[in-house]
Amino acid sequence: AEYMGDLSENRLKHQSGSVLAEILEKNTNLQYMELGNNSLGAEGVEKLCTGLLSNQTLNRIGLRSNGLGSEGMVHISTVLMSSESNIAQLDLGNNSIKDSGALILVGSLLQNTTCTSLNLRRNGISDSGAKAIANLIGKNKTLLRLNICSNRIGVEGASQLSLAILKNTTLVQLHLGFNKLGTEGAHKLVDSLNGNQVIEKLDLSYNNGVETWRVRW
Repeated sequence: AEYMGDLSENRLKHQSGSVLAEILEKNTNLQYMELGNNSLGAEGVEKLCTGLLSNQTLNRIGLRSNGLGSEGMVHISTVLMSSESNIAQLDLGNNSIKDSGALILVGSLLQNTTCTSLNLRRNGISDSGAKAIANLIGKNKTLLRLNICSNRIGVEGASQLSLAILKNTTLVQLHLGFNKLGTEGAHKLVDSLNGNQVIEKLDLSYNNGVETWRVRW
C-alpha cells in the first residue's frame, strides 16, 4: 500500500515547515506527501527540505501553489542533488519560479537519477528558461513525463526544445499547451518527432493559432 499524507489546502505557512520536516524525519512509511495550495514559501520549503534530506521512503511530493519562487528552487535542488533522496514525482506547478528558478532546478536535475515526473506548469517560464529545460531534455536519461504548460515559451524556446527531442531517448510525455509557440513553433516540435520514436504524447494545444494539436495522443 502507498502511504499518503494529504495536507493540501490547509493554510500551512512557513512556520509549518519545521513540523513537516519532523514528520518526514520520523516516518519511514510515508511515500507520498501532498502539500498543494498552501503558503509555505521559500522559508517553509527550506525547513521542509531538511526533512526530505533525511527521508528515503518518500517518492512523490506535491508542492503546487505555495509561493516558492526561484529562492525555493535553491532548497528543492539540494534534495534533488542528494544521493539520499528518492523523489520520483515532483509537482512544482504555479510557484512563480520564473526563468531563474528553472535554471536552478535544471542544474540539479542534470545530476539527478530518480525524478521521472516533473510538473512546472504556470511558472512564468519564457524562452531562456525553455533553453535550460531543453538542455536537460537533451541530456537527462531519467525523466519520463514533463509538464511545462501555461508558461510563456515562444518560437525560440520551441526551436531549442525540438533539437533536444532529437537527442532524448527516454521522455514519453511532453505537455506544452497554453504557451506562445504559434504555428511555427508547433511545426518545429512536430517535425522533431520524425527523429524520436519514444515520445508517446506531445500536447501543443492552445498556442496562438494552434488550438487542439495533440500528437501521438
